[in-house]
Formats: sequence, structure tokens, C-alpha cells
Amino acid sequence: MPNFLPVIAGDTMPNFLPVIVGDTMPNFLPVIAGDTMPNFLPVIAGDTMPNFLPVIVGDTMPNFLPVIVGDTMPNFLPVIAGDTMPNFLPVIAGDTMPNFLPVIVGDTMPNFLPVIVGDTMPNFLPVIVGDTMPNFLPVIAGDTMPNFLPVIAGDTMPNFLPVIAGDTMPNFLPVIAGDTMPNFLPVIVGDTMPNFLPVIAGDTMPNFLPVIAGDTMPNFLPVIAGDTMPNFLPVIVGDTMPNFLPVIAGDTMPNFLPVIAGDTMPNFLPVIAGDTMPNFLPVIAGDTMPNFLPVIAGDTMPNFLPVIAGDTMPNFLPVIVGDTMPNFLPVIAGDTMPNFLPVIAGDTMPNFLPVIVGDTMPNFLPVIAGDTMPNFLPVIAGDTMPNFLPVIAGDTMPNFLPVIAGDTMPNFLPVIAGDTMPNFLPVIAGDTMPNFLPVIVGDTMPNFLPVIAGDTMPNFLPVIAGDTMPNFLPVIAGDTMPNFLPVIVGDTMPNFMVTTHVETLTTHRLILQRHVTLQTL
Repeated sequence: MPNFLPVIAGDTMPNFLPVIVGDTMPNFLPVIAGDTMPNFLPVIAGDTMPNFLPVIVGDTMPNFLPVIVGDTMPNFLPVIAGDTMPNFLPVIAGDTMPNFLPVIVGDTMPNFLPVIVGDTMPNFLPVIVGDTMPNFLPVIAGDTMPNFLPVIAGDTMPNFLPVIAGDTMPNFLPVIAGDTMPNFLPVIVGDTMPNFLPVIAGDTMPNFLPVIAGDTMPNFLPVIAGDTMPNFLPVIVGDTMPNFLPVIAGDTMPNFLPVIAGDTMPNFLPVIAGDTMPNFLPVIAGDTMPNFLPVIAGDTMPNFLPVIAGDTMPNFLPVIVGDTMPNFLPVIAGDTMPNFLPVIAGDTMPNFLPVIVGDTMPNFLPVIAGDTMPNFLPVIAGDTMPNFLPVIAGDTMPNFLPVIAGDTMPNFLPVIAGDTMPNFLPVIAGDTMPNFLPVIVGDTMPNFLPVIAGDTMPNFLPVIAGDTMPNFLPVIAGDTMPNFLPVIVGDTMPNFMVTTHVETLTTHRLILQRHVTLQTL
């Protein structure tokens, strides 16, 4: 299980990451057989599972999301039955769908990314009809698929990020107009595109996912005008929507991204005002918002993607001051940004994306120098950090992305040694951890993705050895952990990720293996 999500055998795995039983599971999400798998990762039985999260029964499913057959799979990852599912999560019925989100046939798949046949699929993944959709978003045939991934009709959509034609699209999710859309977020031309990734025609599209036509939409989620966008990425009409989640006005937003009505929603997770927002990232007003991505004004927002009150936070990631920060995470200067993607200079940066000050940070995660960075994305100081997760040196980095000290950390997650790492990214000590999630040894790692050895790891992605591991990211001790999500062996792993015993992780995309020397802080 060297890949993203390890899997566990003979354990309950209903949460984020499924597990695989007696099978090769080097990719993202393992799968489990004969177990309830309503959460994120499906499971696979007697199949090769080398990719990100795929899972497939009697099929090649080396990619991102596995799928489960004859099991309840209402959560994150759908599954596919009797189809090739080698890509990220695609899902397809009678079509090649090797990409991102698979779909399950004859199974309940109402949650995050699945795609069900003969069912409404307004959720995460769009679907495509009679088209090759091997990339990020699977598609479904003869079903409504207005959610996360747009779908395209009569167009090739094999890649991760769509691309844009005659436009600058150096960032994460480009869009394409009347062109091949092999990238991440395809877009559709001359069709309603209320889904995840909008696409833009003849516009600069250097940011993550925006795509807006004649509107300011430089941020993560584009917005659509005159279209219903109740799913993952809402859209806003005649409003500035530079942030991650658009918001919707006067609509129920129980899905992934809440929406906000008549409010500025420049942060990651919009918040909803006087609307039901029971889903993944709702936001609450005048209440404690310790959940995933809500945003709250004048309230405690210690969770995933809170929003800050009295500060400009129009982008997904904080912004960077006097630095080139065209990539994923912006940073903010002189503000407390303990939330998802803050970015701060000489400030506490325990949240998602740290920011970098006076440094080039063209990559995914900025980094912070000489600041507390316990949250999502650590940063690195005086080191090359072009990859996903920067790392911080001589700072507390218990949150999402650990950091690395005096080492090159071009990969997804840095790691920290002898530091508290309860958040998203664990760290690893004296081990190679160039991949997505590092792990931490002998440290508290209760948050999103840390990994802990002999410690409680109840949060989102931690992983623990010989301990309960219901959270997101497991962690491994004294093992090579270059990939995303390790798995735990002989432990309860109902949450997102488990960590496997000794595993060498080889990312399908990133085959970066670098020895990380961890510095005990």
C-alpha cells in the first residue's frame, strides 16, 4: 500500500479511506471487501490497486478511487463494476472511465464522488455521455451530473486539469474552449457548466479553478451566471467570487461547499446565512465553527477552512506580500490566519496554507519563515520548496502539512521530527518521506493528516500503529513513507486513512523519493 490510502484487513473502514484485503494497494485509496464502505474510499477485493484511489472488482483499478461492489458506498468514492477504472475517480457505465471518480452500478452512491447509473448525480463528479473520460471526473451515462466535475459531450477529457485555448493557464485548473480538455478540470463549450471547474474563453486563467466569462473569478471556483450550482462549487451571479467556494443565494446548500446568501464569501468555504448547510463544508453564523470549512464572523474558527473576520481573504489561499505567489496558496501579511489557507508574515500560521515572505512561491503551498505553522500548509525557510507542501524550519507545524528543516521538500508533504503534528500532515522521523503525507513518530498527531506511532490519532488523517486510527492520514514509524496515505495494520481504521506497516510508496504521478533529514525541533 505504498500509495495514497493504505488499507487495512479485517478492520472497519467505513470512513474516508477504504482498505484492501490481500491485494496490491500502492495507490491512493485502498479498498476493503465485505465491509461497509460508505465513506471516502471504496475497497477492492482480490484486485490490483496500484493507483490513487481506485478500487475495482474484477477490473483494473490502479487509479485514485477504488470502488466497491455489493456494498453500501454512499460516501466519497464511488465504485465501478465490470469496467476499467485505472484513473483518478472516474466512473463510467459502458464507457472508458479510468479517471478520478468511479461510479458504482447497482449500489448506493449518494455521497461525494460516486456516480451512479440511473440516478441523479448532482454531487461531486460530473458525468460524460458517450465520451472518453479517463481523467479526474468520471462521467455517468444517462444521468444528471451537475456537480463537481463538469462533463463534456463529444470532447476528449482525459486529463487532470483542463486547459485553456489562447489563454494563460499556468495554474492548477485551466479551462479549455473548443479544445481537448485533458487536464484536471475540463470545461464545456456551449453547454451549461455549473459544475466544479468552470472554464474560461479568452481570459487569463492562472489560478486554481476559476473560470468566469466577463466576471472576476480569479480564484478556485469559477462561477456560473444564470445557472443552478448547488453542488460542490456553487456559483454566484453578478457577484465577485474570487474565492474557493462560490455561494448560492436562497438555495439549500447541503452538499460539499456551502454557499452564502447576500454575503461576501472570499474564503474557502462560504458560509450560509439563513440556509440549511448540513453538508461537508457548511458555515455557521454566530456559532462555533470547528468543522471542515465553514467560515464564521466573530466566532471561533479553529477548523479546516474557517474564514477570518475583518481581513481581506478573497482567495483560496492567503496571499503573499511582495512575492510571486501565482500558485495555489496565497498568503496574507499581518493577519492571523489559523484557518485553511491563510498565509501570514510574522504571524501565527497554523491553518491550511502558510505563506511565504520575500520568497518565490510559485508552487502549491507557500511556506512561512520563523512563524508558527501548525496548520494545513507549512512553509519552508531558506530552502527550495517548489512542491505542494512547504515546510517550516524551527517552528511548530502540527497542522496539515508538516515541514522539513534544512532539506529540499519538493514533494507534497514535509515532515517534522520531535514536534507536535496533530494536524493534516504528519511527519516522519529518520525516514524518507518525500511524498504526500509525512508521518510523525512519538508525537501527538490528532489533526488532519498526521501520523503517529503509539499515539491517539482520532482526527482526520492521522494514522497510528497499535492504536485506534479513525482519522484521515495514518503515519508510519521507521518505514519508508514516500506516498500519500499510509495504512495501519491490525488497527481500527474507520476514518480517512490508515497507515500500513512497512511500505515503500511510489506515487503514480510523483515518483519523487528524496531522503528527508528531519530536525528535532
